[in-house]
Amino acid sequence: MRLNQNESRFIRRWTVANAVGFTLGNLLTLPVFYFVGFALSGGGSFSTSTSIQLFILVGSIIASPIGFCQKLALIGEVDDIWWTRASILGGVLWGCFMFGCFWIGNLKMSSDLILIFSYPTFGTIIGILQRFVLMKSLNKAPWWIFNNLTCWTVVGFLLVGFLSSSNLILILVMLPFLGAIIGLFTGIHLNWLFNNF
Repeated sequence: MRLNQNESRFIRRWTVANAVGFTLGNLLTLPVFYFVGFALSGGGSFSTSTSIQLFILVGSIIASPIGFCQKLALIGEVDDIWWTRASILGGVLWGCFMFGCFWIGNLKMSSDLILIFSYPTFGTIIGILQRFVLMKSLNKAPWWIFNNLTCWTVVGFLLVGFLSSSNLILILVMLPFLGAIIGLFTGIHLNWLFNNF
C-alpha cells in the first residue's frame, strides 16, 4: 500500500492527535486520583453516588481531550462536533461500566484484571459511538469497532505492565508512545475507510 502525500500527512496528524489527547486525558485525571487518595487515606469511604460520579468524571476527562484532538485531525473529513460528543459520551458510559466492575470487584475480581478489561471496553464503547459519526460521512465503516478494540487492548496490557513498575517517569514518558500506537493503527484504518467508502 503506497500512500500519497495527503494520506501520509493525515496519518501523521491523526497519530499526533491521539498521542496528545491520550497523554492529556491521562494526566488530567491525576488531580482526581490525588483527591480520592487523600480522601481515603484517613480511612474514609465514598457513597455509591459519589463513587459513580468519580468514575464518570474520570471517563469524561480521559475521553474529552482524545475526542477534541481527534476532531482537530478530522476537520473537513467528518462531522467534527458529533465526533467530540460521541467520544465524551463514550467516556461517560465507560465510567459507568468501570463503576460496575469495581463494585463487582469488591466481591470477586482483582484490580489488575479490571484494569486490563477497562481499556478494551473503552476502545469498544468509543468505537461504537464514533462509528455512528463515521456512518454520516461514509457509506460504511467496517472493522472500526474491532480496530479500536484491538488497539486499546494492546495499550491496556502495555500500560498495566508500566504501572506495575511504579516508575512515574517511565509511565509519563510512555503515555505519548501508547497514544501514538492507538493513533497510528486507527489512522491507517481511517485513511483506508476514507479512500474506499
